[in-house]
Amino acid sequence: MYLQVKSSFGNNPDAIFTATTKFASIADNYSVALIFCFFDTGKGDLWDYLWFIPAPDFIKMANKLQKGEMLGFVAGRQKKGTNKWDQYLIDKKNWLMR
Repeated sequence: MYLQVKSSFGNNPDAIFTATTKFASIADNYSVALIFCFFDTGKGDLWDYLWFIPAPDFIKMANKLQKGEMLGFVAGRQKKGTNKWDQYLIDKKNWLMR
């Protein structure tokens, strides 16, 4: 599996996570996935959760920017029924214990 990791950092765990990636850099194939993670500078560690999104799902669901040349990811870090990315949110502690 090929992974593309996008990260952000700060010290506000309630902040909205945003990231962009070039459409041309993502293969539309389930052997490719994107990981979005937040580094909490206050704790000096990754936030407790990350998003693991298969590339075809990301391409389909991402915000299309700059006439589709860029894909945008925007997610709140509070689980809500209205957050379209919640199904991809993974607890890093459970994931690392496998």
